[in-house]
Amino acid sequence: MNLMRARQFLFTCFTVYMIQLFHFSYGGEDSTGTKWINLDVPGDEWKGIKNFTGKNLCAGDQSLCKVNFSALVSNFMKIKADFYANCETDANLRQAVVCWLRHKPYNNHEMARKTIFECQFWSDNPTTSHARHAYPNVPP
Repeated sequence: MNLMRARQFLFTCFTVYMIQLFHFSYGGEDSTGTKWINLDVPGDEWKGIKNFTGKNLCAGDQSLCKVNFSALVSNFMKIKADFYANCETDANLRQAVVCWLRHKPYNNHEMARKTIFECQFWSDNPTTSHARHAYPNVPP
């Protein structure tokens, strides 16, 4: 009887492990439902954004994303705190690696941090880059 319980336990653990492994190997986020607003990078819609054209912000130590680009966007949007930068894949962009910035202040209603602004930047080649931003719906 104990052998049967041990097998059931191990099978359950294995199943949970495999589900998590599959989830994490897929990785990244999916912004399919997000209402993005495209930015004109070559036209320098946000002053200074064109300086990042063609650069892989997620290369090396990712400081171009996490420090430089993050500073440009936080200054432009006047965000002083709760601003996070990370390099992630987006399934909506065929798993492209993007510099993904999020403003996530604490939401008292939800009792958690919720994204109220986000921005993505990625480059296709040395002359073509894209940027977009969104304001996800968050309950008051």
